Amino acid sequence: MLTTPISKPPASDTLARDIIVHISRVAIISSLVLSAFDSLNCLAQVPVTAAAAPRQCSISGKVIGMQSGVDLKRTRVWLSPLSADSDTIAAVQMSALGHGSSVVQAHYSVMSQENGSFCFENVKSGLYTLSGSRQGFLDTAYGAKFPTESGKTIIVGSDPLTGLTLELIPQGVVSGKITDEDDEPVSGVSVALLMRMSVGGQVRNAPVRGARVMISETFG
Repeated sequence: MLTTPISKPPASDTLARDIIVHISRVAIISSLVLSAFDSLNCLAQVPVTAAAAPRQCSISGKVIGMQSGVDLKRTRVWLSPLSADSDTIAAVQMSALGHGSSVVQAHYSVMSQENGSFCFENVKSGLYTLSGSRQGFLDTAYGAKFPTESGKTIIVGSDPLTGLTLELIPQGVVSGKITDEDDEPVSGVSVALLMRMSVGGQVRNAPVRGARVMISETFG
């Protein structure tokens, strides 16, 4: 019985096949590595949204009605620098009655929120007065119980002032009748509301802020 010898492939063919298999494995590994790098790059490029930083209020508080205690929204709140001299204090008192002064000028102003809260940011250190203005109320200084009072002085330093309550005085109505010496009604007379107060050691009558000048009608 004749045995046909099995011929072995040439060594060069075996070497070439091994090289092709090795190159294929390297290509697969390289593809996996590149895919991993692409995934990392995609993750690195996703923008990270930082949480909004809370507001840093130098002065914060709430505006309410003095008698009702109701939160007052949309109230203009003023913060004005103040020096300790008597001229400035007198100017604050006059300002409460509606007479402006170059000595006291509001440097900061905000509007109260729906719940009456307000916040002043980045306020420089110093002495200030705080006041509020809203329709239906008299312009009132912080800590004042009457329109003529200058209120309390606020000292702003490194620590924030929180929990302040600004109470606004509600407007009132004054009515009456003007008559002559015969008790007959007089028309066409201007009527103004004045308040006697002491300003800088002097007593004077000053028109009240917000009080309109009225003209008497036919029946006085």
